[in-house]
Amino acid sequence: MRILGRSILLLCLLLLFWLGYSAWLNLNQQDHLNVATPYPNAVTERKDVYLLSNTKTGFISSETEITSSTLSFKLDQRIERLRISTTALFPILDTQPEAFNQANIEAMRQQDQHPDYAVEYTLLDEQNNILNQGTYWFSAKPSRWVRQPEQPRGADLNKESSANATVENTVVPSLFLSDSKLYAGTLENIFLRMNNWPTARRLELRLQHQPPEISGAAVYVHQNFNRSQEEITKLWRKLSESKRTRLTEGVNMYPHYIWSSAEIDALLSNYWQQVGPDGVVDEDFTTLGLYRVIGAQPATVIDNSAQSLPASTLVVSRGHNLTFPIHSTGEVQFTYRALTPNVKNQDITLTFHNLDASDPVVVKQAIESTVSTWRGTIPKGLLEISADQAVEIEFEKMPDEESENHKKHYKRYFLVSPDQPLTYPIEHWQGQATPVQIRTRTIRNSSGLSTDSNTTTTANWLTDNDVAIKPNSHSRPMSHRLTLDYQPSQYERLANAQLSMPEAEFTSSVSVAKSAYYLAPNSVNKLQITSTSPVLVDISTRPFELPLLRNLPAHNRSWFDDESYIPTWFNLRPNNYHTLINQGQSVMLRTQHRPLIDREASLNEQFTTKQIPPNQAQSNLNQILVPETNIEKLASASPVRRYRQLNPASIQIKQPEKLNFANTSSHRTLSPSLVYKGVNESPRKIDIRLDNQIIHSQWIAGKWGKITLPQISKGIRALAISSTTENWYSNQVEMKKGARYLIQKDAYSLTKNRQMTYTIDKTSADILLNFTYYREYRNSAIDDTLIEVRLLNTRPHESVTEHLSSSMTIPVRQWRIAASTTVKEHGLMLNRGDRKTDTGSYFVYRLGDDLPDGQYQVQFSLLKGSEGYFNVSRLTPIEGVEIDYFRESIDAY
Repeated sequence: MRILGRSILLLCLLLLFWLGYSAWLNLNQQDHLNVATPYPNAVTERKDVYLLSNTKTGFISSETEITSSTLSFKLDQRIERLRISTTALFPILDTQPEAFNQANIEAMRQQDQHPDYAVEYTLLDEQNNILNQGTYWFSAKPSRWVRQPEQPRGADLNKESSANATVENTVVPSLFLSDSKLYAGTLENIFLRMNNWPTARRLELRLQHQPPEISGAAVYVHQNFNRSQEEITKLWRKLSESKRTRLTEGVNMYPHYIWSSAEIDALLSNYWQQVGPDGVVDEDFTTLGLYRVIGAQPATVIDNSAQSLPASTLVVSRGHNLTFPIHSTGEVQFTYRALTPNVKNQDITLTFHNLDASDPVVVKQAIESTVSTWRGTIPKGLLEISADQAVEIEFEKMPDEESENHKKHYKRYFLVSPDQPLTYPIEHWQGQATPVQIRTRTIRNSSGLSTDSNTTTTANWLTDNDVAIKPNSHSRPMSHRLTLDYQPSQYERLANAQLSMPEAEFTSSVSVAKSAYYLAPNSVNKLQITSTSPVLVDISTRPFELPLLRNLPAHNRSWFDDESYIPTWFNLRPNNYHTLINQGQSVMLRTQHRPLIDREASLNEQFTTKQIPPNQAQSNLNQILVPETNIEKLASASPVRRYRQLNPASIQIKQPEKLNFANTSSHRTLSPSLVYKGVNESPRKIDIRLDNQIIHSQWIAGKWGKITLPQISKGIRALAISSTTENWYSNQVEMKKGARYLIQKDAYSLTKNRQMTYTIDKTSADILLNFTYYREYRNSAIDDTLIEVRLLNTRPHESVTEHLSSSMTIPVRQWRIAASTTVKEHGLMLNRGDRKTDTGSYFVYRLGDDLPDGQYQVQFSLLKGSEGYFNVSRLTPIEGVEIDYFRESIDAY
């Protein structure tokens, strides 16, 4: 009994202790929730973040003394990757409590330039040896205000936010901090692959540059681990049904209990784990709470003014256009207003570059003194807006979310001036010569800084010891004179350009880019740029034989942002680039999408083509009939290869069709061919009548085929065919608007076990080659296909590295053609039984003026995917068309 009594007493004490601890815990959590959440109704996720600041006392509400501006984190030896997240901290002063309200934030976010801050990281080993050190620059841009959902999403709520039974539909910042005296900026990330530094055991972070507009930055660090197969198996077994459902929901369309082991491994193989800094809280570092609002939508600023536009509008001015990629056909509505009074006889022009049409559509609207509205349905493609004078534009509606924002792309250029030359390091991969691209732009801005018309800009090639290469040595010339372009750019401008400057300066603040290329030998280790007048410079390189991958058909027109788009060239940083940035010796150039000029229809209209046979025997030549609707292609096609569908009445003997037989030859007679296409495979007999006389009879079989008629006289003839089950097509007849056509294409077989080689005679500065690949349609599908094109004799000629060129040939190119399970129209093989193809994918390859005249071997290989048939033709520009008509974007947009 004594033991039982003591046991009951002990249980009562434990119960009393637990009840007291629970009450204290609930009270502490509730107090923490009330204190740490400036927006208690917001549905949020919380992260512990740590303060970085160069000031001893920041704008922290508790006025905590910051003893160190460096944070130190211990690293696990097993980590795969490291993610450093940072956000700028804007002070909310007591004198300006509404400085970061919704309207002001929208105005700030629309500005072209924001203050820059820099975070420096250092990786150290166990002996505190520095393994790697780097600095990342970020724009201190305030986070946007958002409208949160009316009802909370229970599955996404953490313990803090689930305390609220209901959520008001209010507007709050998308990111906010536990300290109400700070406003959070946008979240930025630094990713480090730790396999480069396997002995790293500590990470140090400090704020390398802090502009006066912010009181510091908040950072937090995550380590990424790889789980072993044994760990994945154990973890999956421990998970409950509800947790398995939550983890796999939305990943695949089928439930988790039929997942394969490979899918489970892919889901659980990696995980992120947050790591805290060394030291004591509030002594060695300061902790804040960073809240991210869940399930929110962007909030709109209500404009109560009837005759004015908000400050976040976009500006179109004379000589500077705006472009918008439109991802789907739909309605657009916007409001515009002139920036200057007394508008007379001036227009705003809308140009719709339709993705599915060769010719753009142009619409002009008058610019009035008051606010005007335009609305209309526009096609998928690119919308370009220009105006006769400066106009503000406010978009109210776009067809889809991707198109509603005017995406801003920025490119950093460095300033070279008489007292400020630039020096770039040149690294060579495996001792090979390195292609170098030099892009220059002339400038004119509000401060009066401009490029003189007689400016001399020079590229000087140096050794590793800053010794100039002598022009009479076996190496290369010591310098090259760079040509400049003074034509104002319509699509780029300096990011800090202000509307207060005169319109002439605003519209021509920067010129179009002028590019020069040089193949730097391995004796060149540095490039120095000098100039007698201020010029903007951008230097890029690439390994000589690095394959360049493009996806078809998406990358034939780079109208839209695409993460899969690989830059052709990779930017170099000049020596002391951090100092140059801090001293204002660089500018950010705002660029836009451009209407492309290398569309397929334009190529056919502006160039003539000549087919080139491969070096191998022509026994693998195939004829393919491809449906065609493009008027330019049909008009330029040979009458022998152009087949027009006959009127259905012409297949009746009593109702022949009158056709005007003609071709480009001077002979009075011709021998037309007929192509039939049907569903019947069994043999059947046909009779062909011309002017009511039978001129040909034979048996046909299969779903399609070709018949060649005997010689007939040119002119208008009455043709009739006895069969009634096929569609018939005839060549060598005049064009007819609205008729259906097939075009005969010649192509050579390309299989995985053989390569095709072509010999190209290069006798001019630039050569354009057009490749078309017809994939064979087997088993109701076409596989993802990868084709490589390689110049076999790519070793540079001695003279190539002696001069600059206006283009640079990339010797190894790869094109990936997307897989397809459905083909709306097929190409018909005339000499391969009942085989079908797709309608063909085209890509253009350029042999630039960096290659000397001579013979070049171009080799094609099918690396993977569907076998098919290949056509190579040489493009020759018509009179008056420059070869530069073909252009490929070198950037990732």
